[in-house]
Amino acid sequence: MPAERVTVTRVLLRIARFSGWVLLFLVGLFLVTGYAMSGKYGFDRLVGEQTALTIHKIFDWPLILFFVAHAATSIYFAMRRWGWIANAKKQRRVAARAAAAPTPNPEMKASTSE
Repeated sequence: MPAERVTVTRVLLRIARFSGWVLLFLVGLFLVTGYAMSGKYGFDRLVGEQTALTIHKIFDWPLILFFVAHAATSIYFAMRRWGWIANAKKQRRVAARAAAAPTPNPEMKASTSE
């Protein structure tokens, strides 16, 4: 079985998926610690206010980092899908079709117009 080629698209897709899963965990953690700090909905019984504040502060930068990674890759894929960024594979396919297409004969065109 041949090994899979590592392409930029494949790496970006893995970054988008991985960062999405990490963000799911981090946003849940932020919700729990935020409600624990405010004392709402009984989350203060799970985690103390000071511990919740410490956890909340520790995960600020990871949340920002994973959000930027996820947003940037998702925006890139959306722009490719909309055609704002050219897809190299699609460009090669179009160029190959254009090269394989028969070119019109100028002599035939001149004889039909007379």
